[in-house]
Formats: sequence, structure tokens, C-alpha cells
Amino acid sequence: MVGISSFLALEPRPCPPPTAARNDPKPRSLAQIEASRKNGAKSLGPRTEAGKAKSAANALKHGLATAPALLAEEDEDAFAQHCLDLEAEYTPSGPTERALVA
Repeated sequence: MVGISSFLALEPRPCPPPTAARNDPKPRSLAQIEASRKNGAKSLGPRTEAGKAKSAANALKHGLATAPALLAEEDEDAFAQHCLDLEAEYTPSGPTERALVA
């Protein structure tokens, strides 16, 4: 049986350096680390309002639950006419039917 005194006498195992990934066969060099830092400083995201608006729609799949019902490339007048056509065709008779048609 091993006692606590023999356990405390063991040398601690060295931790891997913070730059080496556990599955990486070869640790990264200082030049690679510095290059990663420089490249990371470049990616700050969109800076203009147009760029921010475009990136905000990156994950948009269908737009059914979005606040603006139209995408930037869609025609607002054509959409309004489409809504009027649907309402005329189905003549909803209450708030539930109106929500389903609109």
C-alpha cells in the first residue's frame, strides 16, 4: 500500500504548453502563434451598416418569423398585392383566419 508521504514525494507531471493542442503531433511555433494573433485581429466583423445588415441575414432560411416580412431583394408592392389577393380569395371571418391568411 502506498502512503500519502510517498505520493507527495512524486514529482508532478509537466503540463503541456498552452500552445500545443492535445491531438496535435507537433507543437505550434512562435511564428505560427504570432501569425494567428495577427489574422485574428483582422476579423472584426462587418463595420458598415450595409455589411451589418447583410451579415444579420446569414442564417435566414425562410423568413416566416422575421420582423421585416420581406428580404432586401423582394418587392414590397408585389407582396402587398399578394396579401390583398389572398384576403380577397379566402375572405377570413375572424382574427384566427385573418392571421392564417395574412
